[in-house]
Amino acid sequence: MVLAVVCLSAVLLLGSFHVAAVERTSGDFYTYDFETELMGIRVTGELRYEFEKTEVISLEGTDYAVNVMSISGELSGGVLMIDLVTATVDGTVYETRDGSALVKEELTFFVNTTFGTGQFAQVNTLVEEISSSNSPPLLSGFDPSTTALGDEWSETVMIRAVNSTWLDGVLWGDPVWRNQTIQYDVSVDSATDDITTEAGTFECMMITVTNGGGDSLVYWWSAEVGNFVRIHTYSDEDVDPRESLVLTDYRHEDSVNVMLIVAIGGAVLVASIIVLALVLMMMRRRPPQPDTYEPQLQLGPPQD
Repeated sequence: MVLAVVCLSAVLLLGSFHVAAVERTSGDFYTYDFETELMGIRVTGELRYEFEKTEVISLEGTDYAVNVMSISGELSGGVLMIDLVTATVDGTVYETRDGSALVKEELTFFVNTTFGTGQFAQVNTLVEEISSSNSPPLLSGFDPSTTALGDEWSETVMIRAVNSTWLDGVLWGDPVWRNQTIQYDVSVDSATDDITTEAGTFECMMITVTNGGGDSLVYWWSAEVGNFVRIHTYSDEDVDPRESLVLTDYRHEDSVNVMLIVAIGGAVLVASIIVLALVLMMMRRRPPQPDTYEPQLQLGPPQD
């Protein structure tokens, strides 16, 4: 009876909450080694994505529940006559809470370039602001809780983006606007991959997203991490990725596990109370026992 009650309590507790596919909590972060091409220069560095809050944003008349992730990082590189390029990255990414699809991103690159050396060195400061949105969100067909190996689907996404560039504090040309509708074909590999990074080894689902122009994005999703462990961007027939993100460190507290612990704890508490109540009931129903004589130990000389 007690076992049945305990099991029932656990079921009720576990069934009393909704499990989000991608649940971020305060303190969650993801750090990646980043490599890309910036103004024709190969640039490397580190990017950190950190969970800030949840909110609802409206895009093209549709409301999306999103995780708000801040981005920060430092990049550097050099080539030919440019001895050194340093860049600071600051921005925000909005991802859907049910699947980590990209809704919107706002990025600012602060770039310092040094031409030449010594007294002939020329330093320029360039600031580039990029704001883009995807409607519906890119990779909206991906749901970590239901997407299976071998799945395939297509997505038609309206991309709205604007780039503004300042050189030494002066707007360099006009802002560049882009409104474009792109169809993406998405495929999930038929087997998982074990991906090893500085953050550890993770069993990952590989997802490939391609467009009609030959460009592609390849994602490696880890349920343990609650995010992508590696992302590669390819152009046309390139063998090596044009851009890559590789996980080096992270913190992600799985809300499902937390709730499971709470549920088990609650069930144990309920079970303890029930057992205590049963014991008390049995004690009350037990017939009284006859008194038994136990001689008392006397100290000192016997009394007359």
